[in-house]
Amino acid sequence: MGISRTQKEKPQEYYVHLGMEIWDEVVKEYNQEINNLRLALGNGSAEDYSHYRQLVGSISSLEWARDNLTDIIKKRMYMEDED
Repeated sequence: MGISRTQKEKPQEYYVHLGMEIWDEVVKEYNQEINNLRLALGNGSAEDYSHYRQLVGSISSLEWARDNLTDIIKKRMYMEDED
């Protein structure tokens, strides 16, 4: 299964746009999960202190991943703009 002629001829802007759409969806999912965990904390869903710490750690980890991936994407986009 090879690449079709139309796939070969698509401009770089198409792929950048497609990548940004995918990235926007990823960030949206991260934010949704972070908000769900925050709501769980606010509703008193933590069964005990250990569970509370697990929820807080999950929020912190998701925020770290989202922020670092965002920085990587921005740096890559900036590097491509310079070329």
